[in-house]
Amino acid sequence: MAKPRIQVYDTLARALVPFKPRKRGEVSIYICGLTPYDHSHLGHARTYVAFDIIKRFLITLGYRLFTVQNVTDIDDKIINRAKQAGAAPLELASYFDILSHDDLAALNCLPADVYPKVSGHIKEIDALIKSLLDKGYAYQTSTGIYYDTSKDAEYGKLSGQNKDDLTKSRLEPDETKRNQADFALWKFTVDEYYTFDSSFGKGRPGWHIECSAMAMKYLKTPIDIHAGALDLVFPHHENEIAQSEPLCGTFVKYWLHTGFLTVNGEKMAKSLGNFITIRDALKKFEPNVLRLFFSQTHYRSPLDFSEAAIVSNKAACERICTAYARLLEAVSQLKPPAKPTGSFQRKVKALEKQFVSFMSNDFDAPNALTILFTLITEVNKRLDSNETEGIAEALYLFRKLLYVFGLAIPSASGAKAQEGGADTERFNSLIDLLIEMRDKARAAKDYAASDQIRAKLGELGIEVQDTEGKSAWHLKT
Repeated sequence: MAKPRIQVYDTLARALVPFKPRKRGEVSIYICGLTPYDHSHLGHARTYVAFDIIKRFLITLGYRLFTVQNVTDIDDKIINRAKQAGAAPLELASYFDILSHDDLAALNCLPADVYPKVSGHIKEIDALIKSLLDKGYAYQTSTGIYYDTSKDAEYGKLSGQNKDDLTKSRLEPDETKRNQADFALWKFTVDEYYTFDSSFGKGRPGWHIECSAMAMKYLKTPIDIHAGALDLVFPHHENEIAQSEPLCGTFVKYWLHTGFLTVNGEKMAKSLGNFITIRDALKKFEPNVLRLFFSQTHYRSPLDFSEAAIVSNKAACERICTAYARLLEAVSQLKPPAKPTGSFQRKVKALEKQFVSFMSNDFDAPNALTILFTLITEVNKRLDSNETEGIAEALYLFRKLLYVFGLAIPSASGAKAQEGGADTERFNSLIDLLIEMRDKARAAKDYAASDQIRAKLGELGIEVQDTEGKSAWHLKT
């Protein structure tokens, strides 16, 4: 089945552009990770939930993803916090890194494939800096090694700034630099508290070089998607492009950035003291409620935090859970109709097509979310009139939408814990029904439908084996 045409908003192009991964059927993703010197907050959650939904949608389309999310465990903020706490910087960073993984797992975010730490990639960073020095894109002073922005005629292209404007931006003041826009690749230090050996002498890497080094180690360039929050466009991502492209050509195909989570119109940030930790938020709100709150605004748009706005999603979550439980029960009692009319199947198929269309338009989650509630309305009407035709297909679409939005249904897991035997029997009955539908499609030589059912079952972790006229299934191990 052909994949839909996807458009994404590329920050560099400043426009919607067709999404065409470097390698067919595969998508490489680099997401800028956290600097773990404190608990992660809802501003972080907004970004990672947004990209989690994007990842989940691409998975449902059959793409194989490989995601790298770095951990900046070498940073001034970590040093300062460690000194205040009387702790070793790397140990403090490791502690908060573990907590951040727990926080995002509690929000039902899929894990990355690799979480490389700066402290474990000094060798790769060293090699990258040496290459830049050898090619004349960097120079050394008494304070460190710096990237020479004067060698880059396109410097500022991601953020849309020209070099004359950069004096007003976030720079690293240093009298030894040739230009104030130049940025550190390696900082010489005499502080044994937090230094590393390198070819150039003791010190530690600058902030930006870490992502280039780790991205190039784990992903082939150009990387398909490089993702992060809007505040990383400059200087971080701008500097990544500058230091990477002299060595690898085009560094990234598509730059994706999330809008800020704001509080009274101001960005939620630790530096401003207006943040709410994920851990504290989860004491008040269910993960589903938070994910719905984030999903109702397009990932590129700003989203203002308020408890009232979050709480307003509680009723919607309850509606989802109730409808799902009701549909699951109805399907468990289902007997295949002798002559299905197909009208409701067509309606469900049309809803799925709309959902894919919305998500293919720069991952428009807010509009895609309306499909879930339209489906609930249609299913309830169907069940209220005791009509069962098409409800198995509705359950499949329901589950697909729940997966993409990362919504876990408490009632389903609770039923499994309390009445495992009955739940298993219902599950088996549903899969048997889908297998029967597939066998009928094969008998009618409708191989497109047969292959689609098999592919969808595969996404659910179910392997189908064909025998003479019949299919057998088992859970993948």
